[in-house]
Amino acid sequence: MPVTRTSPSTHPRRCWLRLTQIATARETSMRLATNRFLGKFGQLHKPMKTLTISISDVEYSKFGLKSDKLAFSDFLDLVSQKLTRQNLDKCLELADKYGLSTLTMDEITGEVRTVRRNAKNRN
Repeated sequence: MPVTRTSPSTHPRRCWLRLTQIATARETSMRLATNRFLGKFGQLHKPMKTLTISISDVEYSKFGLKSDKLAFSDFLDLVSQKLTRQNLDKCLELADKYGLSTLTMDEITGEVRTVRRNAKNRN
């Protein structure tokens, strides 16, 4: 059975790890930006603003909300988690589409060696 030549970075596990790294970095930068924002302006304006967002009951259940009030940082965490999950699902869908999800570890190792050998030969 011929093995399709693909980049090792498109393997589902690698894709999942990369998405996790991206999500963690994005979450960290969001928290830092939020803390920076609140640090600068929170001292000047003690009263907090209220943001009202209307969502359907289905969305409310889908996001697993337990209260009508939610801290801004919790809202960012919730959205970040959902986006990360959507990206992971898309990555797994592409892996299935291109047959990468059925590769064995030996086939993955062979693919990595082939890519490295080709890269070495190009230089």
